[in-house]
Amino acid sequence: MAFDADATGVYPIAPTPFLEDGSVDFHSLDRLIDFYRASGASGVTILGILGEAAKLDPEESRAVMRRVVARTDIPVVVGVSAPGFAGMRLLAREAMDAGAAGVMVGPAHHLRTDEQILAWFAQAVEAIGTTTPWVLQDYPLALTCQLSVPIISAIMEAHPSCVMLKAEDWPGLDKISALRRLQAEARLRPFSILTANGGTFLDFEYWRGANGSMTGYPFPDTLVDLYRLQVAGERDAAALLQKSVC
Repeated sequence: MAFDADATGVYPIAPTPFLEDGSVDFHSLDRLIDFYRASGASGVTILGILGEAAKLDPEESRAVMRRVVARTDIPVVVGVSAPGFAGMRLLAREAMDAGAAGVMVGPAHHLRTDEQILAWFAQAVEAIGTTTPWVLQDYPLALTCQLSVPIISAIMEAHPSCVMLKAEDWPGLDKISALRRLQAEARLRPFSILTANGGTFLDFEYWRGANGSMTGYPFPDTLVDLYRLQVAGERDAAALLQKSVC
């Protein structure tokens, strides 16, 4: 399965399991990754917000990354967001050397102006490597940084290595529609859009142009079924399935 601007399907956000003493439960992590693969996931994303990456020290993060990448043959996206670029650089480059498909970067909490956002992402891309495929995480509810449609467009045009938008603004339907409209008018290059928010709006997001989901969810096999119904054009069945589980 390719991880690029045409990526589609379901990329579950994996939690990081812990033992009672606070160390990583690698046995449970193995089972979790195997479960995602068996459920039909197109890929998996680790060390995100749901993965409680902030609770891990750098060596634990690298150990989780190496364990997951070695465990599965589906694309692994590694969250590398960090307060400083040095930590981001180290984890991103080790992840790619280990065989990860790409990395995910969300904006720093302190960014407010458009100029700050664009300058920060230019430094982030330099840190992870300008040829490293990466996901732009748009999650203002948690990250407190507002990425407007013009700013997302500017980031995408400035950094062709960004192959995907993780769209988890709330509400974010109009943002997805606006980006797809720009692409239809050839004013913005193609990229994949996967959505989150626990799958709450998935049936509507697919109609707006989403290519799949990248979210934390207890039943990833249901997300896979929902994706397949949408691809088959069975919107009523997809809506019914959505309603039954959300």
